[in-house]
Amino acid sequence: MKRKNRDIKWRRRRPIHPTYITTQEDYETLITHMSKESPQRTSVREKFTQFMEAKKKNLNPSMGIMEIRELMKERGWISEDKMIDANYTIIFRREDWHGIQVPNICFLTCTSDRKEIHSIVYELARTCLNIWEEFEDSVPYQKEDGTIEESLPLTKWYTLKKKQSGF
Repeated sequence: MKRKNRDIKWRRRRPIHPTYITTQEDYETLITHMSKESPQRTSVREKFTQFMEAKKKNLNPSMGIMEIRELMKERGWISEDKMIDANYTIIFRREDWHGIQVPNICFLTCTSDRKEIHSIVYELARTCLNIWEEFEDSVPYQKEDGTIEESLPLTKWYTLKKKQSGF
């Protein structure tokens, strides 16, 4: 039985996600791989538009906590916050790293001073965005003391997956 939608095989190898589309060339490449009748074509256009709008927005200290979290969501980060015994914890995590599915990558910070909540959310968001740019070919992790380093086992796995998927 022949498949009607030829995109299915291609999508399974390389699922469509806004983080894959970082330039106009990526967008054009994605669109040319799809048939003109494909419903995915519209989805790709929408995701590219969302990605470009999020890219135009810059993180700044005058943004509120919810605005920062929304900006991070638009850029592919999942945010969680917890308040336990007067300690506030903010977590930003990703399930993919530059288009490759990886085990959960988390960065977090916490404070017991309520006046510092906004500043730690802003600083962590800024750190995550910098890490995203800095670690394009490797996978980072956060140590217990809060410093960020390259995870050698995950980086080896990531490079292998990257080669297999053709990135």
